[in-house]
Amino acid sequence: MSEPRASFRRMAAGAVAVCLLTLIGCDGHRHDDMELGPVLPLESAIALANASATGMPPGLQALGSARGHVMVDSQEKRHFDCDANLLLMLPRHLRLDLQAFGQSQVLFGSNEQVYWLHVVPQVDTYWWGRYAEIDVTDIANIPVRPDMIVEALGIVGLPTDTMGGEGPFQRVEGEHQQLLFITYDADGQGRLYKEYWLSRRGDRQIEQIIFRDDLGREQMRSKLSDYRPLAGAGPLLPHRVDVTWPERDAHLLLRVRTWKPQPVLTPAHRAFQPPHVGEQQFKKVVDIDRDY
Repeated sequence: MSEPRASFRRMAAGAVAVCLLTLIGCDGHRHDDMELGPVLPLESAIALANASATGMPPGLQALGSARGHVMVDSQEKRHFDCDANLLLMLPRHLRLDLQAFGQSQVLFGSNEQVYWLHVVPQVDTYWWGRYAEIDVTDIANIPVRPDMIVEALGIVGLPTDTMGGEGPFQRVEGEHQQLLFITYDADGQGRLYKEYWLSRRGDRQIEQIIFRDDLGREQMRSKLSDYRPLAGAGPLLPHRVDVTWPERDAHLLLRVRTWKPQPVLTPAHRAFQPPHVGEQQFKKVVDIDRDY
């Protein structure tokens, strides 16, 4: 066989291999065609959902990019396409700083007591509120509740006791085994407020998380994918997090380039201190619990 023809055949074989890898996936499995696994007992499903949270280091950092939009004052839609720096301590300590050219454009923050959001371009508006004054199904008067971003990552961990009001029940629909959470109001009326959808294929990762308000409408839907192990051998973490808040017309697509442990983080770290208690100035400050 002539050298040009042999070279062409090698190139063709390489192209076929690339196409196959694209269809199959880098781990050698056609995920869409993988056989559905059996429905698991509730306790086993919860253990799977908690697998990542169980092995998580106390502090985490994620670096990557984020794009999306938030609605400001119910009229103005602010788009962003930024570098993303996420600092995290479970279950509520969060700082998600979206930057362009080294300057913050959108800042989400949370600690155990309060949460805040700062939208910089054009409006320079800062919202903040207190967790003690919101209900679990309340979306609050803020474009996006920052603590929902923590839960949207799928690594917070679920109650292991399946009895009583804190424990979930389950529902199976097609490719997903769903863990459903109910809360009760003062009159004893039950409300479905949170859903975790576990895939029944492969490693059975969490693929969707849904929050609902007291009327049953979607507050938040998070779609999780591209799971990879932390530091090469640690718990699996999603590297693509696609979150929508339908009632707020808000969207966040977070693409994580790398997750890494951050042992220097503590609850007292300055990243988790709300900016309004310092010297930073804002064009407009909204105290959610007092101004509405």
